[in-house]
Amino acid sequence: FKDANLYAVACRGIEKAAAFQRKHPCQLIYDDYDELLSNKDIDIVYIAVPHGFHYLWISKALKKGKAVLCEKPATLNAEQMKSAK
Repeated sequence: FKDANLYAVACRGIEKAAAFQRKHPCQLIYDDYDELLSNKDIDIVYIAVPHGFHYLWISKALKKGKAVLCEKPATLNAEQMKSAK
């Protein structure tokens, strides 16, 4: 996306988020994924949590109206994929 930029990052801990921010500058860091998803300035999220949590966070992001890019596998089975909308 030509106009896209890294705006925010969320990690399981604020120290980890800050370390990521030092390597990849961005405006905001979070230690709470729900808080990041609640930010109305964020349009697209990249899901990079452990595979077992992909479905949960894809579903939450979609419900918040975010476009989602997810590393594979996006879900653990076909039923999760069908219901992720």
